[in-house]
Amino acid sequence: MSVGLLFVIAAGVTYFLPSPYGIISITTGLVLFTALLYLNPKYRLFRLASTIVMSWLAIRGFPNIVGNVFSPWFFGEISIGSDLPWGFDLSAGIAVVGLAALDKDVRSNLLRCQRPVMRLFSWQTSFVAGPQSQSVVIGDISGDGNRFTIVNESSESDFNAKIDQATAYLKERKPDIVIVLLNQMRREAWDRLNQRERYRLEASLGHAHNQKDEFETAAKHFLEARNYQPNDSDAAGLEAIAYHLLGKDDKAATIADEVLKDHPRCVEAWVVKIASRTKQTSTADLLELVPAELRNDQQILFSLCCAASLRRELENAVEFSRKLIVKFPYNLQFKMSLGSALSNLAIDGHVGRRELDISECERLAEEARHLLSEVLSSEGQTRLTRAHAFYHRGLAHEVLNKPDRAEADLRASVEERPEDGELNYQLCVFLIRHNKYNRAIEHFEEANCDSSEINPGLLLSRLLFSRNTPTDRDRAEELLLGILDATPHVDDRLTFEALELLAREMAEARYEPRAKDILEQYASRLSVAAYRSIAAEIDLVIGNVEAARLKSKEAYEALTTTTPPVVKYFLGKTLADVGLNDEASQVLREVVDSAGIDHATELLLKTAWRARDFEFVLGFTSKLRKLGRSTMQSMEIEILALEAVRELDEALKRIDEFLDLPIESRFAKYLRLKQSWIGKWLEDESLVTYDAQLLPSLDDCGEGKKLSLSAVCGVAHLLVEGPAPKDGFELAYQLVRRHFNDSLAHQCLIGAWKFGTRVASEERTTVDTSCAVAISMGEPKEIQWRVIETDVPIGPLQEIADDSFLARQLIGKAVGESVKLSDDDLLEQTGTIEAICDKIDYRARDSTSNWTARFGN
Repeated sequence: MSVGLLFVIAAGVTYFLPSPYGIISITTGLVLFTALLYLNPKYRLFRLASTIVMSWLAIRGFPNIVGNVFSPWFFGEISIGSDLPWGFDLSAGIAVVGLAALDKDVRSNLLRCQRPVMRLFSWQTSFVAGPQSQSVVIGDISGDGNRFTIVNESSESDFNAKIDQATAYLKERKPDIVIVLLNQMRREAWDRLNQRERYRLEASLGHAHNQKDEFETAAKHFLEARNYQPNDSDAAGLEAIAYHLLGKDDKAATIADEVLKDHPRCVEAWVVKIASRTKQTSTADLLELVPAELRNDQQILFSLCCAASLRRELENAVEFSRKLIVKFPYNLQFKMSLGSALSNLAIDGHVGRRELDISECERLAEEARHLLSEVLSSEGQTRLTRAHAFYHRGLAHEVLNKPDRAEADLRASVEERPEDGELNYQLCVFLIRHNKYNRAIEHFEEANCDSSEINPGLLLSRLLFSRNTPTDRDRAEELLLGILDATPHVDDRLTFEALELLAREMAEARYEPRAKDILEQYASRLSVAAYRSIAAEIDLVIGNVEAARLKSKEAYEALTTTTPPVVKYFLGKTLADVGLNDEASQVLREVVDSAGIDHATELLLKTAWRARDFEFVLGFTSKLRKLGRSTMQSMEIEILALEAVRELDEALKRIDEFLDLPIESRFAKYLRLKQSWIGKWLEDESLVTYDAQLLPSLDDCGEGKKLSLSAVCGVAHLLVEGPAPKDGFELAYQLVRRHFNDSLAHQCLIGAWKFGTRVASEERTTVDTSCAVAISMGEPKEIQWRVIETDVPIGPLQEIADDSFLARQLIGKAVGESVKLSDDDLLEQTGTIEAICDKIDYRARDSTSNWTARFGN
């Protein structure tokens, strides 16, 4: 008010001064007024508002005086002879009300653009603590993050503002400050808080402890908060979260469902509902449950990201994380979730669980490494966060072929949380993958390696069996017997795993009697199905297939609803090995539905395909695609099943989808081959590829490769039907040379030679490098064939190099001419050329005429 009054007095004084001096006086006053506001900003907004009010009164009371003072600034004479327009009053009123409201919002800490406005219009000089420390000055609060001095200057009734000031530090991941401030408020003002303020204080404490990974303490505060707002949907949502943090998912889900009946937009309830759903529910289905208007909510997206990671739907986890980072680009928690998902996706491709190119795996790993390094370089992260960041960065380094850095990161994760058995276990698995068995065994002996995946003693025993030094087998046997003796009788799963490993290893080492003795010793600890399953496996290992078939059938008939999935998995494997595909398929379906074992999924697809259960195969592979868990094997079997049921258009659509994925080049070649043959069947040449560079080659197929020889057979038969049939015959011929003892290779050559597009072989009158030659020698005549090869010759196939002595003697000669068989002058061995033919024709005739002798009927 004083500033406005001074303005009125100054205007009156300047009225009696000459105009230029009046202008100078007013201008000087404005400069001083501005300097006053800048240097002493306390109540700045209030002062501006009061000045506008007093100026408005001055103009209303003495309009001509004000006009005379400012007349030199205008063209012509200024005279106000009537009332000012109503718009002038309205503008002044709006300006005053706006400044007053802004002043109130700034002081109550409710303004959205609070930080810049506070810096401009508040007397506080340090509203936000620096990013590298927890030193603070929040109006009446100062300290260094460990000790605080708190002086209450605001009104006692403004507790919501204090809670807002405290919880602002959660965004900076400084939960310790929040806990200190709110506990101070609890001690000093609890009796003066109303129910809503008590609820907010307890809920905020819960969020702070949750950010510190102190889940039980967080749950306690969330449950306490509910007591103060029993009818509030958000409070009920926090109660559901509390039970989820305590591991009581069923109760959490029940509360969440009750909340959502009356409050379908309660975000906390949706978060719990997503988190408590079983792994069999895909994230795509979870997303469909959420109302459309909530699907881009921060908490919903993050819970979907976590759910996708747990289900190994890593592509979906990456997608949800990227959406969060677009909205919150500096949030380290979201960078952590994206980095973890990317590293898991990269390592899956690296070890073959997903069909990703090496370059794609490395790109994902490099992005993950960058994100996780940023998380690790920031302050204020919990031990749990740092441990998992180190672990996932270690996986990224492994994909990037930096094993030393990977091992260093995995060891750092263990150092952050040495009590975490899962991290210790994963370090051992890494060492095993890199053939560092001694280090793995040492770590097992020194650390806690309890894992949700496998008993550490079992894995150590497997390690010892793998290393197989003179004392390792004895030590492994001792370990397994110790596990069996220490295992409660009710634990059928662990007893079975230990006995199965020990009995199988004994049988493979030709200690069959010892294997059977151990099985009989612990038979009373096993169910009938488990006992028969191990007995069948022993018989299968020693080669007694019929006995194995009988015992595995008995084990199958003895299965119950309580039989552990691991028993069913090993039994399903044995059933498949002895040819009982229908039974194996049924058992493995139960395993996949209840336990989701990766190996069981692969085995189930194989057995269902062998059993010709196309309906199941198509339904199951479709489910895998929705879950983002398709593999090269599942893609191949799905296409084969679609071909078998003559859904060729659907097969083509699926092939196009798979070719758009980042898959291995070898599998892409296989898909083009399938596409080409479907095009042949549909008589659509636009779908057919005859370029051999885009189709599977000999180097892509065979034992130890991901494609079977049948893929090369398919290429050979395709090419002999195309514009260059000789390429197909040559491929089939080379297939026989490389895999001479494989009947499929001979079938391929015979089929191409007999049923492919025939290209008349050039009649050979003289020998050249593409010929097979029949030579007679001695008395009586003995005819032997020799095949001249430009490639490295294979002796057992009667091949000779094109630069050998005999080849040089043969080349250029005709039927009936004699040739010297040896370059030894002391041996006058000669022979006569009896026949000359194309080497591919010769090999095809040889495969046909000698089929029964080589492969039976």
